[in-house]
Amino acid sequence: MANILLVEDELAFSQPEEEVLRREKHLVDWTDASSEAWKKLEEAEDSDNPYHLIIIDIGWIRRDPFKPPKRDEGLRLLKRLRRDKRFSQLPIIGTVSWFPPEKVNQTYQEQFISAGGDIIFEQKVDLEEFMDAVSKLLGGD
Repeated sequence: MANILLVEDELAFSQPEEEVLRREKHLVDWTDASSEAWKKLEEAEDSDNPYHLIIIDIGWIRRDPFKPPKRDEGLRLLKRLRRDKRFSQLPIIGTVSWFPPEKVNQTYQEQFISAGGDIIFEQKVDLEEFMDAVSKLLGGD
């Protein structure tokens, strides 16, 4: 059983992944804001139950009533995580939900991997493939 943080602005996009993770007895915590994600990561790091994996929608749009929308908030969070020694080795799965697919497949994969991400999926992923990646990153077969 792993403690997993899901960072996604539209939970409905990741609901199938969240459900399969819970069925496999993982603890899943969700947030839709990078500042809240950072706070949760720090609090968990200082507790007896740190996060073992983070799943980030790398193209998510920051929605703040006092600021203009800002795309790629998840990619910025990934870069920040990799600069912090506490989280630099934390396994990270990236997801992307918007199209065109060729842009997702090329641009986002390159940006995600070069920023230090581990595995990236389009959000309508095959759940068996997704769980295989989770198992691999958590040290399973």
